[in-house]
Amino acid sequence: MTEQTYQELKCIIVNFEYKGWLFEIFAQPQETKRQNAFRHMVIENRILNLADNSFRQLIISLKKQGMKTEPAFAKLLAIEGDPYIGLLEFEILSDVEIKEILAKRVTM
Repeated sequence: MTEQTYQELKCIIVNFEYKGWLFEIFAQPQETKRQNAFRHMVIENRILNLADNSFRQLIISLKKQGMKTEPAFAKLLAIEGDPYIGLLEFEILSDVEIKEILAKRVTM
């Protein structure tokens, strides 16, 4: 377990392995829906629902290679800089805007 400051807010990160699966728990001292980990999960779900199956398969492939989720999305969506911050920018986009990004920026 580590305690650190991320985006000017203290957080706790716990990493562990269970039955061959790697887990990371990221917690911030604020309402769950405002925590970055929850926000990332909602954004990733939304993108996956708007994407085609090949995008989903590419994410799965990168994860199997050991890449964390947010960096995998950032790689495929050509998000530059910090993938954790970049992914949050998708919160304000419409479904149409996300579909346009998926059509233009998916790279591998």
